[in-house]
Amino acid sequence: MSSIVLVLTRSEAIYQRIVEEFDQDVIAPYLPDVRTCQQWLFENPKVAAALLDPAWSDSEAIRPILDRLRVPITPFDGDFDKARSWLSDVLSKLNDFHPLHQEQESVSKGIEEVEASEQSTEERVESDPRPDYRVGMQEPHENPFLQRKRRRLYPDVGNRPAQVKPSPIQPISKPTPPPVKEEPKAPVEPVVVEAEPKIIERIVEIQVEKPVYIREEVHTSYASRLILVVGFWPRTGVSTLATSLAYMFAQRLPKGSVTCIEHPGQYPHMWDTFACDEHVRHTQYQHWLQDGIGQTVDIKDVSLVPLPPDYTDRGEGVDDERVVQYVYRSLKRTITIMDCGTNIYDSLLLSLADQIICVLDCDPSYWVNNEISRPYQQLIEAYGDKVITVLNKWTRYALVKDPADGSSYFPGAVKVPYLVPDITQKALWEAKFLPQFDEVSEDMLALYQKVVKPYVPVAPKPEKSERKLSFLNRKRGKT
Repeated sequence: MSSIVLVLTRSEAIYQRIVEEFDQDVIAPYLPDVRTCQQWLFENPKVAAALLDPAWSDSEAIRPILDRLRVPITPFDGDFDKARSWLSDVLSKLNDFHPLHQEQESVSKGIEEVEASEQSTEERVESDPRPDYRVGMQEPHENPFLQRKRRRLYPDVGNRPAQVKPSPIQPISKPTPPPVKEEPKAPVEPVVVEAEPKIIERIVEIQVEKPVYIREEVHTSYASRLILVVGFWPRTGVSTLATSLAYMFAQRLPKGSVTCIEHPGQYPHMWDTFACDEHVRHTQYQHWLQDGIGQTVDIKDVSLVPLPPDYTDRGEGVDDERVVQYVYRSLKRTITIMDCGTNIYDSLLLSLADQIICVLDCDPSYWVNNEISRPYQQLIEAYGDKVITVLNKWTRYALVKDPADGSSYFPGAVKVPYLVPDITQKALWEAKFLPQFDEVSEDMLALYQKVVKPYVPVAPKPEKSERKLSFLNRKRGKT
């Protein structure tokens, strides 16, 4: 088939989930970036339609190219059922209007018309009562009575009219006009131009105080990012680090830019940790699993999406495609953090992430467990540079080097020390984020340098009392 459908998605796992039920010969292969897509379009210029994921790596760069090729674009919003139905409709229309299909129909229709015309001719000849006009027919001959003599206009040369030579054209004589008498001209008097008076200009220099401009580089827009925080066994501090990262991002971005989602495959803990019932009434709170849209609880510029306190399903009736669809709706914000807990086997969600924070407790008894070490190695091999290992509750007595050769078990890992218990307990009592306390700022510095700074390289927003006045509101001579 000459016409091909183009499907551009954020990850290959989502692409395979959409096209797995269709004939992939008429669908373009997975294209990760705009350069690969341009090369493929050069080799396959006939594209019937395109399904474009707004979260694709180069979605804004490929739009003008598809518009130039007059390819209709349909956005993908995370709804897999809608994408499959759209793909089915496009392929059915391509099969109905394919040129080869139309040619076969026209040939069969022409054959039927020829057979019908031959059959009608035979029936007409058989039903004619007159004798056959073809029997005894003589050869056609010329009738001598129909011959007409053509009159010759000039039978001989003597009857031709004599050629008459044209007479030369005589020029028409025009009457000569009478001579015009020239009148004497008056003498021209010279014009005297008076000299303009000289104007003496005086240049006056006035010293003007110029304003002082301070240049600050501030990022006005950021690309949307999805960060997953996962762990391999409970009580490793996954939820604490997820909410702490959300708070650090929120302090460096405009309001409403950060959301923190609690994965439906775990027990609810975010609701009680941050006393969400004081911000939103429990009777009015709607989770996205209930109505598909859900609500958020905004605390310190962080939009929390906690599970209801009476939630006990642990994701048994939740489809992974439904989780991805809600994540796509949340990607409208700048930073989306999902607290996945120990739900690390959802390949569709892991392939969608921009960064995976793998939290390990500094307990050697877990490291020697093959059921835990093997999935960790598989996670590193599958997602490579996207994975950042965080050794939580770090102490200087925990050794992470092989005694045989001295190599590190976790190269490039981020170490978060064991926090003072009274600070964590105070954060729970006051329903606050851990980075709100100055005592843990130094302990969270390595986590900020590795995770937060590459995405938002600006300083945190100052408090209202520390904010400086603008230049227009300052008084002269005062800072």
